[in-house]
Amino acid sequence: MDQLQGIYSQTGFDLIGILSRVVNRPNPLVVVGNVDLSCSFTVSDPTRPDNPIVYASETFSRLTGYANSEIIGRNCRFLQSPTGMVAIGSVRKFSDSFVAYEMKQAILQARESQFSIINYRKSGDPFINLVTIVPLMSPVTNKVEYFVGFQVDLVEQPQAILNRCKEGSYIVDYKIADQLLSSANQIDHLPFPELEFHQPYEQPSLSSDTLYNLFVETSDFVHILSLRARFLYASPVALKKVLEYQSSAELVGRELHEFVHPADLVSVMRELRTSRVGDSINFVCRFRKKHSGYIYMEVNGHMFEGSGINRKCFILSGRERHVCLLPVVPGDPRDSDIWAKLSPEGVILFAVSGSAQFFGLEPDAIIGTKLADYVYPSDRRSLEESLQSLSQTRLYDQFPCRFRHSQRGVNAGDSGVSEASPGTPSTYSFISTAVQLYAEQSSSFSSNSSSATSSATLSTDTSSHVFCRIRLPHPQPRIGAPADFAVNVFDIMTETRATSLHYELNQLRIHNKRLREEIDSMCTTSKKNRRAGWRGAEIK
Repeated sequence: MDQLQGIYSQTGFDLIGILSRVVNRPNPLVVVGNVDLSCSFTVSDPTRPDNPIVYASETFSRLTGYANSEIIGRNCRFLQSPTGMVAIGSVRKFSDSFVAYEMKQAILQARESQFSIINYRKSGDPFINLVTIVPLMSPVTNKVEYFVGFQVDLVEQPQAILNRCKEGSYIVDYKIADQLLSSANQIDHLPFPELEFHQPYEQPSLSSDTLYNLFVETSDFVHILSLRARFLYASPVALKKVLEYQSSAELVGRELHEFVHPADLVSVMRELRTSRVGDSINFVCRFRKKHSGYIYMEVNGHMFEGSGINRKCFILSGRERHVCLLPVVPGDPRDSDIWAKLSPEGVILFAVSGSAQFFGLEPDAIIGTKLADYVYPSDRRSLEESLQSLSQTRLYDQFPCRFRHSQRGVNAGDSGVSEASPGTPSTYSFISTAVQLYAEQSSSFSSNSSSATSSATLSTDTSSHVFCRIRLPHPQPRIGAPADFAVNVFDIMTETRATSLHYELNQLRIHNKRLREEIDSMCTTSKKNRRAGWRGAEIK
């Protein structure tokens, strides 16, 4: 019976009942798997201010290093910083702000969800936490009564992932009580063939002051690791300038895994473990600064073997690599844009599948109709004048225009939505757009450089077709979202992302492979259809 203490509290907190409700909840969106009291989980109460934790399992305390008294009454966001201090709504320096925001939205919407995010133990050591959040509804009020969050360390316990579901979530074995390490500082599960030396490292004597200054005063992060990846030396100047540590004493004697991003740790340790004397060591990882989060660092070096037995170490030099910020400019193609092919008179000859959501009609239903039929009455003249100019002189034109759209197909919160015009069905209203028209010419053209607008002009024939692009307005910023959520081409290289760069690049390769296969399949089908059409024409 001693092992069952704490199942029922004196206040009547029915923990067995809560886990039973998690397992037997109707219509689960995330497969939780087998759970019991040995799992690492917390229970929070959304009816109280800031959704505090009201119960934390013993395994959760062992996973995070925090005592139960340090957990109860706090919001779980304290795990997103090495210091345990995170302000509400602040931009995360040591965790992914986007994941934190999405997690907040899932909680506000009472939606089952699963996220991987960088969390920190009480000692400041980072780990990748796969969090599964399950809201429990009150049978009386039909409102959320509790949130149950399950956690697993993906670095120490990757075998906990049992399977991946079709929607992208994971089936996890949260029963890891017997698998947890006794100390978070152990990383000796990556064995090295040689034994490390335990004598303090003696700095070699340098014959030249210039060489000494180059070695010590450089801004490159020169450091020496033992065979067990423990710091023996770190250049003080680089520590202060680049990594914000005041002295090398803050690193010497500590292990590498305390500072390297947990998603990069396995590849870094593999590179060190497989190296031999004389081999070059090269890797890129994210290294944790003392106050400002992670930075990308390119590390080069080799294994050094000194005189005597077992006197081997890694001599490495790291240099900060800045991640480029390339936001998507407004003129770039977007998935929400509507494309159509028009005749010179404005008759729709073809429309992309996305037009169904915008117009509320299938593409086949709008083919053969005039584009002006979907334009606000006072804006039709602009469309007609633009089509007329394309049929005579211009190759390109752009102008603002209000289009009729289906209220069921477009988010009503988007900017630019105006009142429905007289005679328009109630299910439709008008939205402000930017229309771009491109003329498909059948002859050569020249550039009219003398014109004030420098527009291109046709030299002989008129256009045979017109391509129309309807650009929807930019969505409004999400309320409560961090300010740095701008679309960035290099978003996969975000320093606080819970996955490694190698993983993200591999996912891009897989995605591109699927796209190539889909394109090849579509091209093959199109060729077969054309051949079938030719054969049918020959038979007729």
